[in-house]
Formats: sequence, C-alpha cells, structure tokens
Amino acid sequence: MGNGDGTAEVKVPVESLRKGLHLLELMCGSARVWSLAGLADTMGWKRTTTHNLLKTLALCGYAENLGNGRYGPGWRVRDLGRMLWCQDNEEALTIVQTVVADVAADTGEAVVLAILASGCRQVVARADSSQAVRVHTDAMDADDESIWSVATGRVLAAHCSPAELTVIRQREGDPVGCWREARTGGLDAALQHIRDMRVARNQENDVVSMAIPVLADNNVLVGALGVHLPLFRYDEGRDEALLAGLHRGASRLAPVLRQCFAGRVSGRGMAQDLQLYEKSSKSGIG
Repeated sequence: MGNGDGTAEVKVPVESLRKGLHLLELMCGSARVWSLAGLADTMGWKRTTTHNLLKTLALCGYAENLGNGRYGPGWRVRDLGRMLWCQDNEEALTIVQTVVADVAADTGEAVVLAILASGCRQVVARADSSQAVRVHTDAMDADDESIWSVATGRVLAAHCSPAELTVIRQREGDPVGCWREARTGGLDAALQHIRDMRVARNQENDVVSMAIPVLADNNVLVGALGVHLPLFRYDEGRDEALLAGLHRGASRLAPVLRQCFAGRVSGRGMAQDLQLYEKSSKSGIG
C-alpha cells in the first residue's frame, strides 16, 4: 500500500501516530474543510477510528472543530508554519520587507510588522521614516519587549485564538504596570476593545504608536502592522491617514503571509511572487 505520494508504505512502531500524521497532511494539503465522513472515506478508515484521531489532534491543537461537523488544521499547525517561515525564507522576507517599506513611504513614519510564534511576538520586518526626526523601532518595538507593552503585541494578543492567548498568558503573565487600560479595566475588556476598534494605540515617552491586525481569510490572524511617530508630529487629523496607510499595507501583506505560512505560494515559487507583487504595485493593483 502507498502513501498517495508515490512512496511505499513503511511499517512503523506506532501505527496510530502514522495515521494521525496522514490525517493532518490531508487537512493541511487542501483549502477545503472536511467532514468526519469525508476524512474517513478518503483515508479508508472506520469513522470511529477517524473520530478518535481527530479528537486527539484537536485536544493537542493540531486540528480544529469548525462547527457543523467540519474540521480543519488547528492553531498549532499555523504556529509551526510561522516558526518555520521565519527560520529560512529569504525570498518571503524580501516580499514582506518590500511591502513594509512601501507603508513607511506612504505614511512617512517608521513601520514594523510582527507575527506571533509560540506565544511570543516576533518582529519580521522594519522600515525607518525618511524624516529628519524619526522613531528608532529597534528601541521602541524591540524583539525582547513584553507583548503587553507595545501596540503590535496587544493586537496579536487581541486577535489570536483563545488557545494561543492562554499560551501568551502562561509565558508573559498578565500586564502589571505597562498597560494602564488592562490594569484598571481588566485584560479581557482591554483586548475586546482592540477587537472592536480594530486598532491598538499607545503613547509613551513622546512617541505615538498604533497597530492593526493583518487578517487572512475567515479573519485568521497572520500578523500585526504598526506605525511609530514622534508626538509632536501627531494630531487627530493625521489619524485617519495613518490608519489608511496601515490598512493598505495589511491588504497586501495578508495573502502573502497566508500563503507563506501555509507553504503554498501560488504554486509558482517565491521569486515569481515577488515579481508579480512588484508589477502589481507599479500598476496600482492591490
């Protein structure tokens, strides 16, 4: 019997683990959502066997019950994709850096893109402002900052899955002195406010920061895009323009990040995607 990819089935010590991995490969290799019956029939297994495997994967975060008897990959699969993407993907990072630089040019301010990986905020791209007085994001949005202390981190915590938020709270604890709204009104209320407003704002040391979520299909979080500027250059009249620039950037980043994390980049390869992105940017598409 084969594995469906041209390779021969091999005898393994733990057969149930092999089946679980095959099930995970099937769900991750397709954009569709699966019913229990569809998975069982495709794999040629009993429904009770398939159900038990699905339940185990779901409890461990590798599968998700989407409701109405439908299943798909879980949050840990997305998390693994983000971690692997960050380790060795220069072409993908080139695409992302190009977009972030465009947003910095559009807004005239420093811009940062961060993702969530294993409960930690990880900055994957930065672009400085071209103005004489600028915010240095290495200091204001450093990799080792608490997720609660920066706008991008608060956005990631607000829009991640409940399971991912649990991991964040286990790693970082709850905000103590770095987030006044969470300290006075409670963390859950503060995160809900960010979800409702679709933006996180922060002012510290004469620097204004704001960040928005980068959301893929079905509002799945793939990143947080933030802008930093000196307080003297900020007023309410600029707020709308800054947010508009962030949203334009997020709309470009969402499909790129989603494809990268899923390991499916339009079926062409990263270099071709970069060429297509640059072509679309010059023509005003996207």
